[in-house]
Amino acid sequence: MEFSTGDGAIKGDKVWLIDFDEPENNDWLVTNQFTVVEGHNNRRPDMVVFVNGLPLAVIELKNAGDENTTIKGAYNQLQTYKAQIPSLFRTNAALVTSDGMLARIGSLTADAERFMPWRTVCFTQDKTEERVEMPILAPLAEALPRDRMTFLMTEHGKPFSVAGFGNWFREQCESAGVRKRAHGLRKAAGGLLAEMGCTENEIMAVLGHADERSTAIYTRSASRRMLAKSAMNKMARFKW
Repeated sequence: MEFSTGDGAIKGDKVWLIDFDEPENNDWLVTNQFTVVEGHNNRRPDMVVFVNGLPLAVIELKNAGDENTTIKGAYNQLQTYKAQIPSLFRTNAALVTSDGMLARIGSLTADAERFMPWRTVCFTQDKTEERVEMPILAPLAEALPRDRMTFLMTEHGKPFSVAGFGNWFREQCESAGVRKRAHGLRKAAGGLLAEMGCTENEIMAVLGHADERSTAIYTRSASRRMLAKSAMNKMARFKW
């Protein structure tokens, strides 16, 4: 934008609408039943989140005490708002739905299936084509950067391709003196989940397996190790 300096000269400079480096410097406002009139439509979304006067998020809540309430109903209500008061969504960054028990977040153009639980990684396993929705553990969520949605990037600041990530991961392992590959992480996770006592169905949900045959490999191996440990503990306590 252009502005006048003290000596009367006109200069141009950038104006940042949001301070991403120091979020506390922004002006935050959450409204309840904010009224928007557009054309012949008069609508009041349950909650609107403003940052520096920009409506960045719209939250639609449904009564948990109503047995007919569904989170899909909250999603449908947001679609009505988008159609009837579109000016509210010109700067939108997030839509949130809740039925009092569940809460899901999505983008302005996401369909109902793409509204996901908060702090959840969602992906389709290439080999099995199974859909995986995996909550992010709190310590990891706190460690992740909050200024971008891509956490692992190339040296050029771009997301990795599948092959590119595999090569990068191999190089990192080799530099650390570890002879492992990215696929080894998935196998290690399966073994760890089994040793923690997770069921085969729970492991399937995390790893994206399509049937129990693949998961049984982990549970059988963990069971044998735990049985062997139990047996040796009994032997140690045996009075010879």
